[in-house]
Amino acid sequence: MKQAHWKLNDNLATDVVIDETGNNNGTLSDAGGTATTAAHSVEGVVDRALSFDSVDDYVDTGNAFQSIWRNSFSISMWVRPDDGQPTSQEYFLGSNNALNQDRIYVSVLDSGRIRALIESNNIVAFHDSSVVFTDGQQDWHHIVFVGVADTTVGVFVDGVDEGTTDASGLTFNDWTSGDELFLGANDSDGTANNHYAGKIDNVMIFDKALTTEQVRTLYRDGTVPFFRSRYSGNSAFRLLRRRFSPNSSF
Repeated sequence: MKQAHWKLNDNLATDVVIDETGNNNGTLSDAGGTATTAAHSVEGVVDRALSFDSVDDYVDTGNAFQSIWRNSFSISMWVRPDDGQPTSQEYFLGSNNALNQDRIYVSVLDSGRIRALIESNNIVAFHDSSVVFTDGQQDWHHIVFVGVADTTVGVFVDGVDEGTTDASGLTFNDWTSGDELFLGANDSDGTANNHYAGKIDNVMIFDKALTTEQVRTLYRDGTVPFFRSRYSGNSAFRLLRRRFSPNSSF
């Protein structure tokens, strides 16, 4: 079941970032600029998105999602980094507690790989994707982090399964933190760090491990309107059929 969904279509003179489930409205922070969604609203994959500057921008979701991370879960998002190989690791989202013994994040590394990590009671499990981003400005990509409780963690990129890493040594149910999840940065015991430069769109959190087909459906749900805005007629659907045909790499 979907536990949170920030479409990031917000484009108003307020700092409120709406959660479509009605439970976790976020707050946009921009200490050195204008902390309104209108000032950060840009063209996205599905309607609008929010931009972040790698300095002081982030969204506080108002929830640590402790009960979600204690079981199988999935995190879905669209991202477009300003630099696909930043000089240091940048977090699309993340949080950790005071002792840094319970944390979760999805980030881009300086190598252009995606890292998805969960740490519970000082036991870490993470998975790195293949190289997704080149150096410099990037296109949109769909990222999904799937955690199967006490079993595996894995990453999908644009509907493609990037593999899993064993997480059997980690007890998800030990994950304990009241530090709220941030979008566009990491919440390190109440302080934002590892800020991200780029755009984020359509972030969702599920209290289950999504299947491959469910991940591909989320990817298609984003790519159809994205291609429609750039191609005429049925070109978008032809591109998608080619991408997911039985003769493709899937």
